[in-house]
Parts: sequence; C-alpha cells; structure tokens
Amino acid sequence: MSGRITAIAIALTLMWGWGFVGPTVTVGIAGEHDSDEWEGLPAGNGREEVFGLCSACHSLKLVVQQGLSRPRWEDVLD
Repeated sequence: MSGRITAIAIALTLMWGWGFVGPTVTVGIAGEHDSDEWEGLPAGNGREEVFGLCSACHSLKLVVQQGLSRPRWEDVLD
C-alpha cells in the first residue's frame, strides 16, 4: 500500500510542477478571487492535499457531494 501511495504522490508532484493540477485563481474586477477556485472544498486542514490527490482522477464535485466525515473518508480510502 505504501508503494502505491508513494507512486501517486510522485505522479501528483510531477503533474503539479508541470501545471496539470492545482487550483486556478481568477481575479475579478474588484480583485476578489473566484469563489470556485477550490471547486467547493471548504477551507481547513488538508484542503490542498484533497485537491491535489482527488482532482487528479475525477471532479471534486464528486468528493464534495458525498458530505462524508473525516473518519468515514478514512474508511472509504482504506
């Protein structure tokens, strides 16, 4: 399992460096960031990791619509 996680982490790091994954920030007339830059992910610990890991394979709308707690997500991901 740790080999799989390492491979995913390396792939995401490379993709991030090449600009394939990551939040897109747009600036409006008033200089405010686009409210959809994190595709609905709430602010908090781990948001960057969730964005990087989950959006590599599918839309974050799929993640957000689940509404699972952290312990439930840990069960799902194991």
